[in-house]
Amino acid sequence: HLFLAYVALKGAFGDSGGPAGGGQQTGEAAGTVAAMPGGDILLYLVGLGFLLAALSQAKKAYTAHFMAELDPDVPRLAEPIGRVGFGARAIVFLVIGWQILSHMLAGRPEAVGGIEQALTSLRDTGWLFTLVAIGLLLFGVYSLVMARYRTIRDDDIIARLKAQVR
Repeated sequence: HLFLAYVALKGAFGDSGGPAGGGQQTGEAAGTVAAMPGGDILLYLVGLGFLLAALSQAKKAYTAHFMAELDPDVPRLAEPIGRVGFGARAIVFLVIGWQILSHMLAGRPEAVGGIEQALTSLRDTGWLFTLVAIGLLLFGVYSLVMARYRTIRDDDIIARLKAQVR
């Protein structure tokens, strides 16, 4: 996610931020998949999957249920940082899903791009692009917080440990 934020910030300052031809390779791969039997259906499902993933990320941003996975002593800033990060991910997934479906509906599977194309398309929005870049950076920070404060519970192990103590 830090890399995605880096690519987005580089793009904001006029550099595409990705390897040359990366979007073209994605389009070629999508065109190859579309040419296979049932490939069109698979690409539609991938686009729909990204839209559903966007909805899931937006729900996490809104409800903040991700905080239940963290220790109670997590810093208070973890919640707003996580909300912004999940919201940014929702926007990126939404754009990717929308682009896949719109290119497929237009009959141009070779025009399907990846994350770089999604971030590049956001560049024209200015303020939204900047917010997404900051949000992805904050999701990277939240991921570090989660790596430190994540609670991993296995009730079977806890029950066995309690039984051994008795």
